[in-house]
Amino acid sequence: MEAKHLALQGLWLPLVTPSRDGVLDEASLRRLVRHYAREPIEGLILGATTGEGLILDEHEAGRLVALSAAELAGAGKHTPLSLGCPAATRAGPQRRWSTPRNGRSTVISRLSLSYATLPGRTVCAAVSCPVNVLAGGSGTPSVTALAEAGVKRISLGSGLSRAALGGLVRAVREIKEQGTFGFAADALPYADVNGFMLSMGLENNQ
Repeated sequence: MEAKHLALQGLWLPLVTPSRDGVLDEASLRRLVRHYAREPIEGLILGATTGEGLILDEHEAGRLVALSAAELAGAGKHTPLSLGCPAATRAGPQRRWSTPRNGRSTVISRLSLSYATLPGRTVCAAVSCPVNVLAGGSGTPSVTALAEAGVKRISLGSGLSRAALGGLVRAVREIKEQGTFGFAADALPYADVNGFMLSMGLENNQ
């Protein structure tokens, strides 16, 4: 899975989607994008949970992307755009977005697992730019399966930290409710812990 052209770094801003009388407020959107084009941000996230992606229809989602890209181009910025999964998939997986390009600007569709598990390359074929999948939920396809479907990047979000917290909670509940310590069978041995610390240059002073 190639990832060298998809490295995400720096500060990415989840942009709110301005509306007026229940429809996309294009004038306000243009002003908002121009404002943030002057700020030190590395990317904009459009139509996600904070961007009202669930209520945007097909036309509005397309306009959201096109207007944002146009304003960034007008400001001489090459800021990448990420389109949240509700807006990207609301119209169905066959929708192909036509987006203006300015330098290295791209649109990365962040797809929920319900769409990532659609047969074959349906989802990835529906967009003309790299697809990033936010993985980690129940029924997540394997890395190999996602790669074969055409996915170019996989994000875990808070998945690993929540998995670690889940193990802690299960251990505490076992002690409290059953009075047993079976959780210890899955505990990482001290030698492995020390090995990880040493590999990261952290000395064990004990």
